[in-house]
Amino acid sequence: MVLTPSSGTPRRIVDVGQDVAVVALSMAGAISALDGSRWSLLWVAASLAGVGFQLTRVWQAGRNRWTPLGRAMVLRGSAATATGVALGSLSPGAVNATLATLATAVLVGCLAGEPFVARAERFRVPVASGLPGVPPVREQSDLGPTA
Repeated sequence: MVLTPSSGTPRRIVDVGQDVAVVALSMAGAISALDGSRWSLLWVAASLAGVGFQLTRVWQAGRNRWTPLGRAMVLRGSAATATGVALGSLSPGAVNATLATLATAVLVGCLAGEPFVARAERFRVPVASGLPGVPPVREQSDLGPTA
């Protein structure tokens, strides 16, 4: 039996390469911000653009019931952290650095909770209707968009 790569293998290799590039841009932005470079915001902006590109491409591939919850967590977390580091080091002062650190911690904490929200959003209550002796089920609103 000859093993041949599936048609999705080259696409997956490109996806992983793009993910690594986005994380590398985030790291470059954070490190250059800590070094005091003026180019740090450019690196961070490039990483944020990469995250947006990846999410847009995934959205276009599966438009039916697509949600960004729980998607590209590492990319979004690294871009958020790099943004916090860059903003914290942009203007000197302990107050600014503290505010940037707090905002980054809240954002990354929200990202960490997203898989649980996504699971709750996908949950559907099983309903039985049309059974003898069971009253008809009244229409319930979909809570997915609210979640």
